Amino acid sequence: MAVMFLAVKSLSRRAGQSAVAAAAYRTGSRLTDERTGRVADYTRRGGVLASGVVGWRGDRAALWNAAEAAERRKDAMVAREVLLALPHELDPAARARLVAAYAQWPHRRHGVAVEWAIHAPAAGGDARAHHAHLLLTTRRVEADGRLGAKTRELDEAPRSRHQVEAWPCGRRTWPSGSTTAPIADRPRPMACPSCCRR
Repeated sequence: MAVMFLAVKSLSRRAGQSAVAAAAYRTGSRLTDERTGRVADYTRRGGVLASGVVGWRGDRAALWNAAEAAERRKDAMVAREVLLALPHELDPAARARLVAAYAQWPHRRHGVAVEWAIHAPAAGGDARAHHAHLLLTTRRVEADGRLGAKTRELDEAPRSRHQVEAWPCGRRTWPSGSTTAPIADRPRPMACPSCCRR
């Protein structure tokens, strides 16, 4: 069974971050932030192997501009990012299926929209370091497609850890059946996040 690595962080205006720019970078695309008029063009960025959106009917530009428009405060949190290490034994199509299925967890549990992108290992780095970035809205997607209530359960430190631990990372392994090959001594691209420490 593959050992899982998961890290979660917030993106906020206070830190000068934009959900639109973050989505463009992670997916290697060109998006315009309608709030600021800034264009984030990462179409020349290599290494994005696959991407997709879960829980949103429109395109990525509409999603992340809606996420920005839903927040009024100048220090607002505009998105959450989840970084996942992926089993290197899987072929690209299997990795894409795995990440698309994993993106369903936060969507179903919290009602958020999730955009995912799979990145290739860095040039000159460990060839097994396939990983995925998931961007989550900070608000639930309502039945009419608008972004509604904040996901407060993920904002409050004591409760948010328990919420994240309820995702597959809480078991510290990929869900059963996701890969048949065990990973022995898998190198981690960075220190294990607190949600996976026991």
